[in-house]
Amino acid sequence: MLGDILVRAGRKGQKTGGGWYDYEAGDRRPLPSQDVAQLLRDQIKPGAALDAATIADRLVGAMSREGEAILSEGVAERPSDIDLVEIHGYGFPRWRGGPMFCTSAGD
Repeated sequence: MLGDILVRAGRKGQKTGGGWYDYEAGDRRPLPSQDVAQLLRDQIKPGAALDAATIADRLVGAMSREGEAILSEGVAERPSDIDLVEIHGYGFPRWRGGPMFCTSAGD
């Protein structure tokens, strides 16, 4: 939803000079954007601060739920297949075993 607001405003990334961040011509360093802050100010409500572990748990949980959907649709045969893609294709930390392993390891 937030990304849709930015796209409708023409903020499609570095090539357009701005997406979530602003970019100066010829410079790939992202700069905080006041335009984005204005576009999204009514959509983002302050809440309780989250620590790094809580954020990681939420993200891995979302990845695991998507993995469960992939399994139920028959796109993948085993949870370990999904973990291999996440580790070798997307750079998920291998020492954590993958999102499917992480969420089942605590059960």
